[in-house]
Formats: sequence, C-alpha cells, structure tokens
Amino acid sequence: MKVPSFEQFLDHYRRVGGRSLLYVEIKNTSTNVAQSQNEILAAVEALTSFHHRYPEANMFDRVVFKFRMSAWASFNDWQTRALRVTGIPKLPLSQVMTSRQIARQIGGSGTYQDGIVATWAQTTAAQRVLSVEVTMKDSTAYSHLTLKQGPAQAPTFSNVQYYAPAGNATAPPGTMAAAAEIVKRHGKPLGQFVPIPDWVMFRDPRTFTWNQVLPNADAGKSTVPVTPREAYFNNDSRCCYALRDRIDGSTTQDRDPEQNDQRILLPWLEDIGATFLTADDTDSIDAYFSTRGKNLDTGDNRVRPNRPDLEMNSLIHPESRQIPSLLKYVQVTVRPVSESSRWHVSGTLAYTERRRSGVPATMRDHTISFDSRSMPQRAGAAVYGTAHVYILASWRWSLGPSSNFDGADLLIELPEHIRDGRHVREMRLADGTRLNVQYAVSRQWAVARDVTATLLSNDTWQLYGGICGFSSGPPRAGSSCDTGDLSETRRFFDLGRSDRISVAPNTTIPLANHVVAGARPLSIRTDVWGRRVLPDMSLSAGTLPLDDWGSEFGVRQTRTIGGTSPHSVRIGYVLDAGSNRAAP
Repeated sequence: MKVPSFEQFLDHYRRVGGRSLLYVEIKNTSTNVAQSQNEILAAVEALTSFHHRYPEANMFDRVVFKFRMSAWASFNDWQTRALRVTGIPKLPLSQVMTSRQIARQIGGSGTYQDGIVATWAQTTAAQRVLSVEVTMKDSTAYSHLTLKQGPAQAPTFSNVQYYAPAGNATAPPGTMAAAAEIVKRHGKPLGQFVPIPDWVMFRDPRTFTWNQVLPNADAGKSTVPVTPREAYFNNDSRCCYALRDRIDGSTTQDRDPEQNDQRILLPWLEDIGATFLTADDTDSIDAYFSTRGKNLDTGDNRVRPNRPDLEMNSLIHPESRQIPSLLKYVQVTVRPVSESSRWHVSGTLAYTERRRSGVPATMRDHTISFDSRSMPQRAGAAVYGTAHVYILASWRWSLGPSSNFDGADLLIELPEHIRDGRHVREMRLADGTRLNVQYAVSRQWAVARDVTATLLSNDTWQLYGGICGFSSGPPRAGSSCDTGDLSETRRFFDLGRSDRISVAPNTTIPLANHVVAGARPLSIRTDVWGRRVLPDMSLSAGTLPLDDWGSEFGVRQTRTIGGTSPHSVRIGYVLDAGSNRAAP
C-alpha cells in the first residue's frame, strides 16, 4: 500500500467531487520554532499551487490546517506571515492546538501562555480560525470538583463515575484547564481529540504475556522497557511508549494529567464544554451524542454512520464491554493475626471484574490458592475498572487434626479509581479467629526501599565496583550503573579501583541512601570485586529481580548474588506498592 502525497490526496478529493472539510494536521514536533513554521508554510504553498491549477475546486474553503500553537506566538503573527506566500488567495482555514508540552515550548509564565491562547480564542469567523484544541486530560487543575455519573441513556457510560469541574471552579494560569476556560469564554469552539488507548490492542490474553517486553520507541528519551499493560503507539505508528515517558517532571506528579487520561469519557468531554471532537471512532461519538439529543454532524452531506465492529475494541463504542481506568495490579496477603507457628491459613482468592448483565468482563477471572505455611499469598492479578476480590479462607493446625476448621469468606470491592498503595482489612473465621488481609494496588510502579548489602565471606576484602538498582533495563556493559537514563537507575555503591574500601566478613557494605523506583519488575545488579592477596577476584556479579510480581509488599526480603564461591553479596530490601502518582 502506497501512502499518497499531499498533492495526490487533494487531487483525488477534487476528482470525486468531495464537499467536506479536510483536516490536515502538520506534525511539526520540532522545538525549533523556525523549522516548525517552515513546515506549515510549505503545506500552505502546496495548497496555493494546487489552487491555481484547479481554482474551481475551492480548496481554500475546504482544507483546514491544524498545527501547534507554539509555532506562532499570536494569531496576528500567523496571519502576517501566511499572507506573504506568493499567490495566496486568502488566509487558510486553521485549527490550533495546545497541550502541556506545547506550553513548555512556548515558555514564559502561565499568564504569558494564557495570553497567547487568548489571541487565538478571540478571533472572529472572518479570520478563519475554526477552533482551538486544548489537550486537557482530566480535571485535577480545577479548584473545585464534583463527582458525577454517566447519563442513564448512554449504556457505555451509565455506570462510570468521574470528577468534573464544579460551577465555581477556577484554574491556575498556564494550566490546560485555564486554557480551556479562556477558549470557552471567548465563544470559540473547544476542540478535543478522543483517543482510544492503544493497550486495547493487547487485551486478548492469548496473544501476549503481561510481562512481555516491547521496544521503547522514545529512543534517546528513555530506555525503560514497555509492557503491554502500559503500551501506547507513537503518532508515526512505532511501538511503543508508556505514559511515564511523557510525564512532566517540572511539576508535582499528582497534578500531572498525563497519568489519568479521561478523554475517552464522552460525558466528561461534554461537561468541560468540548464541542469540536476528532477521534479514531467518530461513529461511536455520533451515536453517544444522538442519545443525548445532540447531533454533532448536521451538514447537508451527512450519511448514516456505519456501525463499527465491536471487536475493534473501541472503548467508546455504544456496546463497549466497559470503560476501564488504568490497569491495576492487585496483590493480596492473608495471614493469621497472631502469626502462630502452630496453625496456618489456607484457601482461595478469586479476582474478577464486576460484570454488567450480558456483557463479558475485559479480563479473564483469576483464581489462586494460598497457604500461609509456605508463604503468604504472593500471586496477583491485573484488572481494569471496578473489580472484586473474593477470599474464601479456613485454618488448620500444623500439628494435630488434619481437617479444615470452619472457614469464612470476605468480598472486597476495588473501585475503579482506588488509590495506589497498601490497604488492610480484617477477616473473622467462624470461630472468631482473626485474619489479617492486606491488599496492595499498583499502577505500573513499585518502590524498593531500605536496601542493604552484606558481604558473605570468611575474609576481609578491599572492595571496589558497583551495586545499582534499576527498572530501565540492564546497565551498559563495562559500566556498573550507567544506563544513560539515570532517573531510572539508583547507584548504591560505586567505587573505582583507586577507591577501595575495607569490609570484614559478613559485614554490611556502606550504601548510598537511595530507593529503586520505577516500572515493574525492579532489578538489582552487582559487580563487586575484591583484593585480599593478588590477583583481584570477582566476589559478586550478576542481575536479579527484586520484584517478580510475586513479591510480598511491606516485608523485608533478601536476594543473594554470588561470585567466586564461597563469596557473594546478600541484598536486603523492602518492596512497597507505588505508582506514577507517588514514586520518588
């Protein structure tokens, strides 16, 4: 299949007698303003040339150029420069867009950025700016929020709760919420793109494993591997990137809307006043607003929308399975409160998404056995949306009767937007015995803290080398802790050959006070050498996972990484649930 050139695209439209608007987005992602402007103007020049060959096609009233607001600091700048194009008959139709990334390119204070938004928002119809698109992904920037539920007449969204700005809400200057309010205040149509998260393409468990490593397409920006539970495709179709690769590190992460994208929630878009919507599934958008008595497409050439196939996995489809939040990974620990060594707890856990009548859940159910003698329950499950954890537990003596005593059950409902971290419930068996139930929720991140390293040896050694924890893939060969992405690597111990330290047998190696935080699974690498008598000897070299998805949260754990027998290093640490809303 050959991708047509811009001219071929226009010529096909002319030959078939097209009468709709044509949106031409200029993917000028360069931070160089002059380069971005030249790319936009090149498209304008091509349209002008085509117009002079086929003036009867009236292309200047059909083609709408969509480009980043950072390319032109004001509407006047755009108008002045565009009208200098040789032979241009009139100013082209345009739609400009802004986002947090674009605002950073604009620079200056939030008030300055708002001023630029205002120059575009206050344009008149004669100035041919059709809309201003503001990429706002949730309502966190607003001062006042209200909890809402989707409309009853739209089944896809009727059971979805979300936060929308309250009537008296305000937003700080420079935020996307402030930009959206400026656009609406000036009466300009507010544009939004309605994405279909790319991980829907990985939702069939038969085609992948959750821990499968996909290539990270953000070459030069991040070396963090991407898993299907967090994968998005780039706008040039390369696989893949994760939302954490796009997180704005210049602000507190709790206020970064990149982490909670609500744009697939059409009721939320309706609440924020978005009226100019583009999407990969426009028929579903049209179907939703039709149920609301609001026809978006009212042109003369409107045809009945094709009903998209449910198997396309569009989450805004009128018969969609459900609208999930970001995938959550849930782990449950069940143990006796007394921690008695004479008896133990056994039973089963069942993880399931809450089903609506006649609609299958997006994920398979998971049923897992546990027994607190061998280890507390350490397996977990990945779930979307609202989920249930059902625990059926009983207990028996380790020494004595072999039959189970009467058990009990507990049903824990996990709301769609439950906060990340550890949660605790108590469970009572039929005879009153108390069980401690802990469940940890994590969206992609974990944190290994209180890390220690102990030299296991019979001799005192002069040590050098490195110990590092990472979530971004193994450090490069020949370097103990350098991955080129230091935000994802924590150096605990890093000494050159000239900086040996003396460590006695079975003593702790002095470490830096760092944590390992990042995309799961976390790992640790040692490359520790020592000299007792010549020559130098490798004491510990290797890489081990700290977090293998079966690790228990909140309990001190150890891993031993060996070298030349009988020498090795024992790593101790505590693993906590974290998220990209809370990770250090």
